[in-house]
Amino acid sequence: MKKNLIYLLVFIPVLLFSVSLTSCSKDDDEDDETKVVNPLYGTKWQTEDYLYSSFWGGGKTYAVLDFNTETTCEIYDTQQGNIVYECGRYSYTVSGNTVTFKDLEDGDESTYIFEGRNMKKQEGSKNIYSTLSSFIKQ
Repeated sequence: MKKNLIYLLVFIPVLLFSVSLTSCSKDDDEDDETKVVNPLYGTKWQTEDYLYSSFWGGGKTYAVLDFNTETTCEIYDTQQGNIVYECGRYSYTVSGNTVTFKDLEDGDESTYIFEGRNMKKQEGSKNIYSTLSSFIKQ
C-alpha cells in the first residue's frame, strides 16, 4: 500500500506538468501559410541611366529602384554611390513575378516582370521612368 501511495505521489505531479505543457497551443499565432511575403521589399535594383549620364555628365550614372516599404518604392540616380537626382516615388503591387508600379504624382502605371536577378518592362507597358526598361538586382 505504501508503494502505491509513493507511486501516486510521483505520478500526479508528472501528470499535471504534462497537462500544463499540452494545454498551450499555437492557435493564437499567425498562420505562416496565410502570411503573404513580398519578395521585393527591402531590395534594390539598378540599371545604367545613359540619358542622365549624357545630359548632365559627371561619369556613369546608375538609376536605383529602391523597394523601401512593402507598398512604395523610389527611383533615384547615383554617381559614385552618391544620390544626384531623385526621379520619383511609386506605389507597387506584386502578383507572382509581376510588379505593377503607379506613379504617386501623376498616376501613370507600368508593369514589369522579374525573374531571378532581372526585371524587365512587360511588353506593351510604359517605362517606369524615362528610358529605364530593365533592372538588375543589386
